[in-house]
Amino acid sequence: MSVMKLAQRMVKMYFECLAMPNKLEFHNFIENNIGGIKIATNKNTNEGKPNGLIVRATATLIIPLSPNKVFEFLMDHTKRNQWDVLAYGNPVQEIGHISHGHPTNFISIIKPSIPGIDNQLMILQESFVSHVGSYVIYAPIDSTSLNFAINGGNPRGIHILSSGFGVCSSKKEDESSKDESLLTLACQTLASGLDGPMMLTTQAVSDVNNLLTTTLVKVKDALMGI
Repeated sequence: MSVMKLAQRMVKMYFECLAMPNKLEFHNFIENNIGGIKIATNKNTNEGKPNGLIVRATATLIIPLSPNKVFEFLMDHTKRNQWDVLAYGNPVQEIGHISHGHPTNFISIIKPSIPGIDNQLMILQESFVSHVGSYVIYAPIDSTSLNFAINGGNPRGIHILSSGFGVCSSKKEDESSKDESLLTLACQTLASGLDGPMMLTTQAVSDVNNLLTTTLVKVKDALMGI
């Protein structure tokens, strides 16, 4: 139950990121991008997130494949090393699985594998699909904090910053055109602690821009078989 509560907070955080106010828009050069990259900041002093300046960013692509195909790729942990920077290009292991009653709706605990390094990083992920759309939302978490939740500890004070993908159809219900997907990636990073600058810097913009662009391009190339 503690892990499920943590995942629930992670998902809520993702959708708050999508609805962030006072967004700045930056142009990027990803083909089929809609609206550029939108960036906003938030100074956090509450529990449950790292304290400091949090940078939130979103971007959306059109993918010429069905939403189901895009979702199936993203939820498949055996393909994660093709797009996730946290995998460092190496295979990952799914070491935990909590079902929500449907094969495609579940919470995963994923462990990246980095040869030669005693890696304490884990990834908590929730995958969900409905007739409206689907999402794959995840957050890096250290193994000590995750084990605390697994053993029934109160997850309220565990610091996480979620990222993830939302997938839906690009066509309206009454359209007969070829079905394509709108793929939205949202991510959050800690730009500085409370003792650092509480303003959006050029370096912070560059870092989050590179993260979104690199991830979206890798997903697109993998899906299109490039």
